[in-house]
Amino acid sequence: MRRAVRSAWTSLPLYLLGSLVVASALAVTMWMAPGVNLLSLMSLCYLVTPLMAPMIRATQVLATSDDTFRLRDYVATLPTGWSVTVRLASPIVGVLALTAVAFTAWRSSGHDLFLVPLGVGASITVVGVLGFLMAFPLALEDRRRSFGYLWIHGLHLAARGIVPTVAIVATMGLGLWLLLNVSAGLLVVLPGAIAVVWTVAFLTAQSRSHLTTTAH
Repeated sequence: MRRAVRSAWTSLPLYLLGSLVVASALAVTMWMAPGVNLLSLMSLCYLVTPLMAPMIRATQVLATSDDTFRLRDYVATLPTGWSVTVRLASPIVGVLALTAVAFTAWRSSGHDLFLVPLGVGASITVVGVLGFLMAFPLALEDRRRSFGYLWIHGLHLAARGIVPTVAIVATMGLGLWLLLNVSAGLLVVLPGAIAVVWTVAFLTAQSRSHLTTTAH
């Protein structure tokens, strides 16, 4: 226990550093693409999400071992986070772009025919995001895992652990609400808190999945 507390205390500055980096990326995103649009969503995906990787990996290390997560580990995880994000998120971004096209066509034409691809695209996007929330930390555990393995197991974990998965989304939504209605200064600490909740939810879903598999 003493070693775990010491490791957590040692890693606290890295959480603060990670939160500041993510906050800066979010500020750049809001400056480049204010509002909710495809550009802002792509920026969140490819700029902000990879920067969450070191904090998620740090939480994994602290929760599953007595090792410490140092600055060199933080720096080493950044390229991994970016490559994993590109691999896993690009299909979702592609579907989201096609869904946006279908939505624009429906609004401009008014034809109900466009509601079919719009509904299909929206459904795939939602399922894809939930699967990504589980596949992302799974990939950080071992980046050698294949694309198919990550998606299959990510969707499996999201389905078996739907409550922890939704908890991640709820935490992000709560964080956004706090930023808009309480104080924008919370942006400095919220990314670290979200990373902890994200990782704990992933580990919980992983544990439940293993328990369910064993029971069968």
